[in-house]
Amino acid sequence: MQYTIERLLPSEAAKLLGKAESTLARERSRGTGCAYLKVNGRVRYLKSDIDAYLAKHSQSVQPKADQ
Repeated sequence: MQYTIERLLPSEAAKLLGKAESTLARERSRGTGCAYLKVNGRVRYLKSDIDAYLAKHSQSVQPKADQ
């Protein structure tokens, strides 16, 4: 059985996270934000890490019941 690991470019990760690429770069330099990899000196984000980050940092909004 083969496993495929989806590695994303910073531009792709920025779109999914709703952030600018420059914001991702700043977060990397500060040690905050989404987890990332450096592969041969190039930054990559794992889709699974982005999904986990969004799940942890998202808020669910429930509609108010009619009163």
